[in-house]
Amino acid sequence: MVEPKTQEQVTVIGGATVDISGFAADYLTPQASNPGVIEFCTGGVGKNIAENLARLGVKTRLLTAVGNDPFGTQILADCKTAGIDVDPAAIARAGTSSVDLAMHDRHGDMQLSISQMDATEAITIDFIKKNRRAIQESSIVVVDGNLNQQTLEYLLSAFSKPFFFDPAALSKVGRIKNVMAKCHSIKPNRLEAEALWGSRIETQAHAQQAAQFLIESGINEVFITMASAGVFFMNDEAAGHLPAADTPVVNDRGAGDAFMAAVIYGYLKEMKIRERCALGMAAAALTMAHQNTVNPSLSVTLVQEMLETFRK
Repeated sequence: MVEPKTQEQVTVIGGATVDISGFAADYLTPQASNPGVIEFCTGGVGKNIAENLARLGVKTRLLTAVGNDPFGTQILADCKTAGIDVDPAAIARAGTSSVDLAMHDRHGDMQLSISQMDATEAITIDFIKKNRRAIQESSIVVVDGNLNQQTLEYLLSAFSKPFFFDPAALSKVGRIKNVMAKCHSIKPNRLEAEALWGSRIETQAHAQQAAQFLIESGINEVFITMASAGVFFMNDEAAGHLPAADTPVVNDRGAGDAFMAAVIYGYLKEMKIRERCALGMAAAALTMAHQNTVNPSLSVTLVQEMLETFRK
């Protein structure tokens, strides 16, 4: 697979956090102390997508918010190590950095998460205006639902760019409804897609109906991720379903972010939607096999190798 063109820049606008993850050693018992392992790493939907893109060789800039605290220092240091452009002008300063606390069962599946994302309120309309040039120079702009509704609506209305949107959380998916038609691509999970569509998704036929609704709302491409049930994809040229890969799961956090990054990589390479979706599934599988929310070994070569194992 050929490396992407370095002159094509992707700007990601969204959340950056410190992720605290607890992994139960045995069955996860509610209302009790559970033995297990606790891991720390930096994450956040926006930051994770940006890091995965950078590791895939894409020139990537991150517009985010961090606090003047040790967590903020660590987030920015990790971004720079991964090759993400985090120019000081592109960082909004908040009181404290965002933190996400998650509990996982013994299979690595997240059962509960509590997010403190107040820092993203520092990503204001004025902040977007100050970074207008970076946005205008980008081939693609990725946005996550951590932005408040006012900033999100301004951003999608003020710029004419291919916007790729990740809702980030069920509680935040409604923020995009007024400007949904301005999105080029959207990647909701099953629950987020249900909230946008207004009905339950229990079968592939339901997923197709939900995707069709989003396409008719003005979105060019839809990717509905459904965990073990795979992914349903649709644009004006094709629609279909890819099953989930039968691979070991260490940590399922960050899988959707890797999926999105690989889909964007494929878009830059002018791949068909099915091929991009398969690339995303391979990147997600590699991410779930690692303890962190981003697999530090991720590369185009590794994704391609994983994709070949799916085809055998």
